[in-house]
Amino acid sequence: MSTTQLVLLIVGAVIVLCIVAGVLGRWFWRRGLRVPLVVRLINRASGQVIELIKQPLTVAVLDEVAEVLRAGHYTRNVAAALRENRVELKAMIAEKIKQTRPPGRSGCCRSTTGSSTRSVKRHCA
Repeated sequence: MSTTQLVLLIVGAVIVLCIVAGVLGRWFWRRGLRVPLVVRLINRASGQVIELIKQPLTVAVLDEVAEVLRAGHYTRNVAAALRENRVELKAMIAEKIKQTRPPGRSGCCRSTTGSSTRSVKRHCA
């Protein structure tokens, strides 16, 4: 079992315990009873486990993202897809701008569409 699988298993178990403790706590509260000690302990422990796992899990995910970005294939594939679908993207952006143009401003959409498309391409390239 890899480290990632182990972490996911622990996180899944904590989430299940949190849900069970929340349901039990709500059930006891609706009946006017105090929340049992076991449920309070589960709630407190699950909160501590989540705080403990949150940072290493975030770092692991960011490491994976950095590795993908370093490889460069992802950005090349996105750039190739943008170049390949340029006409369709331009038409879609123009249509969205036409749909959201303010009432009473006819004729402004043509010039706005060109500059907006150029702006989107500039940010995506």
